[in-house]
Formats: sequence, structure tokens, C-alpha cells
Amino acid sequence: MKRLIAALAAALLCASVGSAVVVPVPEPDQSVIEGGSLPPKLSAFRLFWPDSSQPLESLTPYTLRTALFSDYTDKHRMFWIPKGRKASVAADGSIAFPVGSIIVKSFGWPDVNGGRPVETRLLIHRAEGWVALPYIWDADGKDATLALGGRRVPVTFMSPDGETHEIRYAVPNKNQCKECHSLSGEIAPIGPKARNFVLPSGRDRLLARHHLRQARGAEAGAAPVGRPPIGQRRRARPRLSRRQLRPLP
Repeated sequence: MKRLIAALAAALLCASVGSAVVVPVPEPDQSVIEGGSLPPKLSAFRLFWPDSSQPLESLTPYTLRTALFSDYTDKHRMFWIPKGRKASVAADGSIAFPVGSIIVKSFGWPDVNGGRPVETRLLIHRAEGWVALPYIWDADGKDATLALGGRRVPVTFMSPDGETHEIRYAVPNKNQCKECHSLSGEIAPIGPKARNFVLPSGRDRLLARHHLRQARGAEAGAAPVGRPPIGQRRRARPRLSRRQLRPLP
């Protein structure tokens, strides 16, 4: 066995001389994304590196120009569009993601669990429509568990003004996900709108080339390939209201 490993290593070394070794970028498991199951573990989708909350580089990160406030959480948004398929942007700026796409949003705080996410929500576009699934990360941060019934997670964090808060963070159940992401009675993405959609520099042209189809007559700047306006500054977050703050028992 040792000789076999050594031989393989030597072969790879020889092959790399004079030419770069191309290492394939890991991708999500498309069969799970488009399948009909509701995996009990987030790792089944292969969106993150094994035993980690670090997302794969094949997912495209994005931000929103006007994001909703959610208990001071840092939100990390990403999406995946399968190879060979394209999202379409209508004249009004709405984005239609193709079947097989998945939108990922993780919630966490910089001073909680070493900055690892507490929750990750998925919006999955399957043949029968969109499916919303909430996952709560395990204590070791290596995987997350499906929480169809939702849950209250005790969290202690410090807000940007230096004040400490103790709350029971609300992870929505599957029905509550549908209530927030509803369009004509069906689940649909509500955040990714063309004018509100910002990609990191360098990803905009790549997305437009491979995964974007813009309708004729679309308004100028309506494509989801925007960048933060020059001089844009992060707005101060509002203080939590009494209704938002839920003391621990």
C-alpha cells in the first residue's frame, strides 16, 4: 500500500512539471438539491466544507442594499445555480432562478460560537416549486440539524454600542418560512431583487456570462450584478425594542 501511494505521488509530481495541476472546485450535491427528501443534516447538500461552516467557493456570495434587521445578526448570503442553467431578469427587475438553484442565508454574531453561524436557512428550487428549510448548527459547528418545528436558541451577544443582550433567538418553523416567503400563495424568494442585489467585485461579469439572462427592455441597472455605490457606508443598526428582546427564564 505504501509503495502504491508513493507511486501515485510520484506520478502526480511528474505530471505537474511543466503544467499546472488542475484541482476541481467542489460543488453542491445536485441530486440532493433537486431530490424530494428533507435531509436531517445540512451536510447532505454539500454546501459547506466537511465538518465546517465554511461555504464552498463554488457558491456565489451576495449582499442586499437594504437588508432587514434581525436581532443584530450578521447575515451571510449565498446562492448556487447549476451549470448550464440561467436565471432570468425581467423588465421589472424580478429574478427567476432556474430549477436546481439554492439560496443560502446564515445567521450569527461575531462574539457567539467564535463567529460561527447559529442558523442557516435554505430556499431550494425544485421541480414542484420552492422549498424552505431551517437548520440549526450543532454546538461543535461541524454540521447543522433540520428544525422543521422551529426552536428558541438562548444567545448572549454584544451589540455594536457595547451593550450586552440575552435573548431567545427565534428560528422559524417551516410554516413561518412560507408565511414570509410567499407570493400568490406559493413560496418564493423575496430578498434577491435586481436593484437590491449586490455581488462582490469580479463575480458580476462571471455571473452575467454563465448564469444570467436579462430580458429586453429591462431598466438600466436592473441586472443583479450591481456593486455598492461609491461612498456607501454601513448604517447604524437600530436598538432592540422591548418586544424584540426576550429575557432568558
